[in-house]
Amino acid sequence: MKRLIRAIFFICFFAVAFNAQALEKSIDHSNEGDGIKSFSQSLMKTLSSYYFDQEDKDRIKVALFDFTDDAGNIIVASRYISDSLRAALGRNSQFEIVPRKKSLENSIVSADLFGKLPALRAGITAELKADVYIFGKIISSEPSQIVWEVNVWGLSKPYEYHERVEPIFTDMPHLYWAPDLTESGYAYFKQVVLGKDKSSTAPVSETINTGDVFFLTQPMSDDLNPWWVARDGIIIYRKGKDSEELSKNLRYGRVMESRVKGQDDFMGLNYVIKSFSLMIKTAGGKATELECYTVPKRSDFYQLAKRNGPNLRFKYLWGDRGRGLQIAPEESGKSWSFFMAEDNWSMKLPVGFHTAVATFKPVAQRLYGSITSKPDYIREFRFRVNPGMNVFVVNYVYHRDDPAIFVRRLDLSEDEGPLRRKIIESVLEDYQEF
Repeated sequence: MKRLIRAIFFICFFAVAFNAQALEKSIDHSNEGDGIKSFSQSLMKTLSSYYFDQEDKDRIKVALFDFTDDAGNIIVASRYISDSLRAALGRNSQFEIVPRKKSLENSIVSADLFGKLPALRAGITAELKADVYIFGKIISSEPSQIVWEVNVWGLSKPYEYHERVEPIFTDMPHLYWAPDLTESGYAYFKQVVLGKDKSSTAPVSETINTGDVFFLTQPMSDDLNPWWVARDGIIIYRKGKDSEELSKNLRYGRVMESRVKGQDDFMGLNYVIKSFSLMIKTAGGKATELECYTVPKRSDFYQLAKRNGPNLRFKYLWGDRGRGLQIAPEESGKSWSFFMAEDNWSMKLPVGFHTAVATFKPVAQRLYGSITSKPDYIREFRFRVNPGMNVFVVNYVYHRDDPAIFVRRLDLSEDEGPLRRKIIESVLEDYQEF
């Protein structure tokens, strides 16, 4: 039934809003802006029929790019039209306007570029994560009438993956707006706001050619910190005298206290992680050993809420060596210490596949009465960097004779509150193991 209603709206949209003659007859030329108003109302009605769902999607995220003139420049008139559409969308509670990103501030993005350059499209969708992308340009203009067109892209079925977009409305009949401008008003509307030759492509190039990569680690799980690892490999919580139901509510975990204070601490403990490491090998062959930093409470990654689930506690952030200046007081022990992550440090890596090697070293049994040594546990995996934010979790687990290093990718979004907190939408096994 819902699909039938959408189909009816779709037909009505083309029959009324995108039919040039019907639209022109429906406009009252005595009022400036009515052409834009009629189109915006038809557009919102059709997009709502496509994407709005009271339970699953009660707000449609729209990225509306500045329209251009026929030469590819952003002029006063084209920006006026796009800003008018933004204002109309902003007055409708079913829509959320995705704000402009700094990486795209001085760049002109047209429907042609968005459609013809997959790398550009992947970079924009990864950064904005919108449901709908709207582009437009002015075809011709004169003081009494401006002719313009719109192209709309949106999420494809099943409407869950932000990178899967397709054209919804393309090659539509031209739209008409009668501003009835004076000669001086028309000259003002023709002024160039951002010229095609002045458009900065560097931010876009950086966005599509590199990705921001974050590697996170939760507290160690071994005899000293007996956390459990859930089936998805990412949720760690304590299992002891507490019931399993209660322990699920404690998944953000406790701070990992000093792990090596003396030999007495190891009496009866057979499975303890002494040290752990992570090394990145980029596609160009460069190998970089990362340093592990303690995540402070102010960090976005200190706790992440899972969609329809509990908050998850992340303890460590991996980054370039030597960046930390402040020692983490709770992370100090016998002959070792950690530094605090003073910011949400990311690594800029080229888009494509790279290799990582994760290792942990067990405490040798000879430290508590035996002469048996234990080998390092090593896991090498291949991961893909996409344009935009890439968040991976590497968890180190040493339970009985079953050592494990779990690698997962987090699909993050932002909530709609004023703090724009990050939300874990899903946990993905998006890597290849060697």
